[in-house]
Amino acid sequence: LPASIRDWALGVSAHAKPPQRRGLDFINPWTDLNSYYGDDANKIAFASTITLGALLEDGRVIRIWDTGLPPDLHRGFITPDHGNFLGEKIAQAGSTWLLFGYEKDGTPGLYYRMYDYEMCGACIGMQHSFDETLVQDYVASRVHDPGEAVRKIPVAGWEKIDFPKLIGRAVITDRMSIHSCGEGNEREIRLEGKNPHGSVGYYYKLLSDNSWRFKATSDENVKGSIIRVGTVNREKKNLQPATWNYDADYQLSGLDSMPITNVAILNFHPYQTQAEPSTLRFTLHSKKVVDVLFRTADAWSPFTRTSREDRFVATGASVPKILVGSLDIPPSLYASSDQEISHFVTNYLKPYDRIPNLFEVIADIDGINIATTGVVRHDREGRSKDLLAPWSLSCSRSAILETLFEKQALQPDLVASPDMTADQIKSILEKNIALKDGMLEEHAFFLKSAKKQARRWQAFGSFFSIAKGFIAMASLKQNPYMGAVLDLMPRLIRAHKRAFLGASLKAQVPPGLKRALDRIASNIHIAEALLLRPRFSP
Repeated sequence: LPASIRDWALGVSAHAKPPQRRGLDFINPWTDLNSYYGDDANKIAFASTITLGALLEDGRVIRIWDTGLPPDLHRGFITPDHGNFLGEKIAQAGSTWLLFGYEKDGTPGLYYRMYDYEMCGACIGMQHSFDETLVQDYVASRVHDPGEAVRKIPVAGWEKIDFPKLIGRAVITDRMSIHSCGEGNEREIRLEGKNPHGSVGYYYKLLSDNSWRFKATSDENVKGSIIRVGTVNREKKNLQPATWNYDADYQLSGLDSMPITNVAILNFHPYQTQAEPSTLRFTLHSKKVVDVLFRTADAWSPFTRTSREDRFVATGASVPKILVGSLDIPPSLYASSDQEISHFVTNYLKPYDRIPNLFEVIADIDGINIATTGVVRHDREGRSKDLLAPWSLSCSRSAILETLFEKQALQPDLVASPDMTADQIKSILEKNIALKDGMLEEHAFFLKSAKKQARRWQAFGSFFSIAKGFIAMASLKQNPYMGAVLDLMPRLIRAHKRAFLGASLKAQVPPGLKRALDRIASNIHIAEALLLRPRFSP
């Protein structure tokens, strides 16, 4: 894990075969095992899911590694309020995350949500549906295997938990935990603290409980940091939005007849989940605005990314974030009394509405592209396809002073001043030269890695084309798991090939890196000029 993270958590959702449940000395199947999630209407097996999460230093993103994923931290999810919540501590059990931190106004908050890659809404081989009816039609009392289950999307996002009511000498701290309570979604959460009489212990409740209870322990003092419930912490105010608005230089191809003057993608974060949609905004010729939801999820890949790439993903360094997306049109637009709006939605957008993971998404801090070939499996057996009109949309935004390279170059200790000694100025000069060389080396590494990944995906695409033939001959495509693979895999292959080919073929230096190099060149010029002053000259 990166040394700069704020916190980390490891959780397990375990499904054991019945003969393994006899060893009660080692595991209690009625409390420790949690083999499925969902409710009585749709139970979905976890199999065995181990998830490692790291809360990044910015406090806004939790990166994850999950069983079935390559050993990297390229995927993850954002904190509450679309990443505007400043996370401080995390805990996890049974794919359920507990997060303590601060709202953007600086007040403490506590949240929970369920999340692992299999339930994110875009896991390869899993079936997903926006349609509650389809999910309900395919349920029974038994727990469904991960490959045969139909998952309702989007999975619920963060839910807020009220802190215990504190009176007298009662306090709570940020030392917290979450525990599985047997099968299903129920969990118990615990917060270290003191009761009104000052006794040390912990407050606890089930997620479904309305109130907290307290259990005393033998500890004499609390070990965590005290949370000032209801009090604004000015140092934790987080008023800078975490999301991006791609509202410039749109290019739309494939639906050229659209009666629009502009398209923008608003409120986007590269680590948002389907529970935190962006807005896809169309501006009509009449200046009226049509806003539809655009839900994204991490794209699956069998190939490992390096820790260097993990650090620079979507920071303007030719390491784009690759996702899949879905349009979700609010019912109010179909029912709009404005005929121009209802006509636009029905004729241009409706065919793409609520089709899971139809769009390939390639995003970076200064630009985004979404595209679809329009090819869709029509039913669960894969017997037919819808052929929609393909289209592609690109938008951009200004990311000046926001890229990671620029943030490195803007450090104040890289600028020499007249009151420094010659040795101090020389040290700063050496730092700037080393930073410049390091940035150029990083960029060369990313280009080399992109070329390597492009070759891998090219080969993988060829292998998959051959495999599809065998699947068809063996009539395996009627299998729900194989049908889901055949549906999503071509989009994943296209998205990764486009992203890596695009990154590897860019001969020019990324704009953010160029601005950073210009700043470093200025720093070097200042330092060299100061060293040439009479008192430093031979």
